[in-house]
Amino acid sequence: GRARGLASGDRFIVWVGPDAQQRSFLARDVRAGTEVVVARSAGLSIRGRLTGPPGATNFTVSAELGDLGLSVGGTRAADGSFEILGLPEGTTWRVVGACQVDGRWTTTRGPDVAAGGTTTLDVKEGAR
Repeated sequence: GRARGLASGDRFIVWVGPDAQQRSFLARDVRAGTEVVVARSAGLSIRGRLTGPPGATNFTVSAELGDLGLSVGGTRAADGSFEILGLPEGTTWRVVGACQVDGRWTTTRGPDVAAGGTTTLDVKEGAR
């Protein structure tokens, strides 16, 4: 594709999310007028464990690249293990876990984790 209407001094990002083989692409600070060749590389994952208080339901987990406004959802198994797939090599993500406790959503933000890394999150009741 081609982006039009950009001023010559503009900089932007190019993000092509994971495909069926979990390959992805991310380029930062691309200048207007530059051609970007998208070559998806093997995507990495962030794995870990997400737990919550007794009776918690509807767990969700995602990785956020806050400075770029990107978010990639993950999957969580019944035993609490999770995996967030298709993250580009060389990127660092903030892992966010959430669940419902007594019908209210509770969220926790973990540490920054490099693609390919692991982390553990525990959603505390009443956390935001």
